[in-house]
Amino acid sequence: MRISHTEWLILIFSQGGIQGTVESPLKGEFRLQSDHLVCFELPLPEIYYISKHIYFSWLAIPERLANGNPLAVSSAGSYRRPELTVINIAADQAKLQNRFQFIFEAMGQIGTDPTTLIDCSEVLPVPPPLPASSIPHFPAGKTNNDVEQACAETPFPTLPTQPGPQTAVPQV
Repeated sequence: MRISHTEWLILIFSQGGIQGTVESPLKGEFRLQSDHLVCFELPLPEIYYISKHIYFSWLAIPERLANGNPLAVSSAGSYRRPELTVINIAADQAKLQNRFQFIFEAMGQIGTDPTTLIDCSEVLPVPPPLPASSIPHFPAGKTNNDVEQACAETPFPTLPTQPGPQTAVPQV
């Protein structure tokens, strides 16, 4: 029996605690375990190891990854960890927007042969710019105390919390 993407999402929400998901910070939302693990110093299945000096998170993205060159491949075809400098993009919207395309392109190619993929980026609309008054912030009801710190050497910046009742994702 095949189920649609929407039916799959409803199944996830209705049953809860499904293998491959972890608790999300927002009520009514789910988070894939792989997305959660990629923020921490854990190995990804047989691709390469994310060490405390080379890790992905919204707080610190390796500079080379953010510039579109996430990994170096040796002549033997095995991945090696290049020397990277970490950039802080959690509180820098302009830097995040500038690097977003490269970050997700690189993460989307982990474990695949990029030459076999179809580039659909031209059909994606360019998002409207944020208002000048917009600043990075936590959703209502969340603070720095709710951050799962991935790396002690790179503290998460202090951000304001959006006012109002705790943010929740409405049920579909």
